[in-house]
Amino acid sequence: MQERIWALLLLLLLLPPPLCGGPPDSPRQELEPERGPLQPFDLLYASGVAAYYNGEYEQAVRDLESALLSHRRLREVRTRCARHCAVRRPLVPPGAGPGAELPFFRALLERARCYRSCETQRLGGPASRHRVSEDVRSDFQRRVPYNYLQRAYIKVPWRWRFHT
Repeated sequence: MQERIWALLLLLLLLPPPLCGGPPDSPRQELEPERGPLQPFDLLYASGVAAYYNGEYEQAVRDLESALLSHRRLREVRTRCARHCAVRRPLVPPGAGPGAELPFFRALLERARCYRSCETQRLGGPASRHRVSEDVRSDFQRRVPYNYLQRAYIKVPWRWRFHT
């Protein structure tokens, strides 16, 4: 009984996120490669904050905008890979009896392998480059980069904002 509960919890963790507002992506869009390797957003964010405090507001704007774009692209890649692998590697419901869970766990491992492969291919490198600290994750959830960006926009000279 307890094994089934753990299997169901594991299954819930691996299901793709629910679709919100709109039709699912077409299969052709699912397989499109991303443009170039994705830069880790935490490094871009740190660079933007450092530039802001050094008074280099143009550089702060560029880095903070790049960090926000990179963060959005990372979330999109993860969502697309989860959907793609859920379709390509469906999970087999566990059966009854001893050893009946083996097909389920085999399918689970295949889905995880598919997800890691998809993520590595679309990110242009290992996914471990995009692991961030809890502080950075919290800043992005609280939308702190937008605060820095708004302040940097105010301090950027007028000519730069409209003629670039």
